[in-house]
Amino acid sequence: MAYVYRHIRLDKNEPFYIGIGSDNKNYLRSKNKESRNKYWKNIVSKTDYEIEIMLDDITLQEAREKEKEFITLYKRKADGGTLVNLTIGGEGQTGLIRDEQFRLKLKQNALKRWSNPEFKEKMKVSLKGRKLPPVSEETRKKQSLMSKGRKGKPLSNETKEKLRLINLGKKHTEETKLKCKEASLKMWQDKEKAKEIKKAMIGKQIRCKKNDK
Repeated sequence: MAYVYRHIRLDKNEPFYIGIGSDNKNYLRSKNKESRNKYWKNIVSKTDYEIEIMLDDITLQEAREKEKEFITLYKRKADGGTLVNLTIGGEGQTGLIRDEQFRLKLKQNALKRWSNPEFKEKMKVSLKGRKLPPVSEETRKKQSLMSKGRKGKPLSNETKEKLRLINLGKKHTEETKLKCKEASLKMWQDKEKAKEIKKAMIGKQIRCKKNDK
């Protein structure tokens, strides 16, 4: 059997956490101070609090449902309420709030993994031969709109330098060269695109080396 509890901060006499437990005899989960988020610990470091068992001797599923109801009632701080719960309650991590520091850590870990040649090779092998699911027409339209939104956005000097270094010394296969040639021909066959390119090229100078003829 399970129970639903709440923590009430005594400086404001308001609930700041809703939780559930299944250790009915001693209500150990409600008294635990270690496995709490930093927002909970921040409040407890400033004020005393009271533990109230709101519902007792119910099934775990009932406790999960009631936990969600009470969190919806009091609301999390992120939603304009008083609770420091990171999720909307129930089972799993639905509605989990991630702070910027956590997101930054995830990003740094991902970059670290992808900078490892061994990891890259493993991913390459695991993805080899895998077919991507077909893209729906709706998705294609969304991608097209997103692409149009980015069109004309100037690249920073730093980004240009990164792109230059990435492509520096890169050798294309004959197959890649052929594909590029076909794409270029197709592009110039489109009269509207050809006009745009010619217009963009007006007034631009091409820098040649001394040995160029």
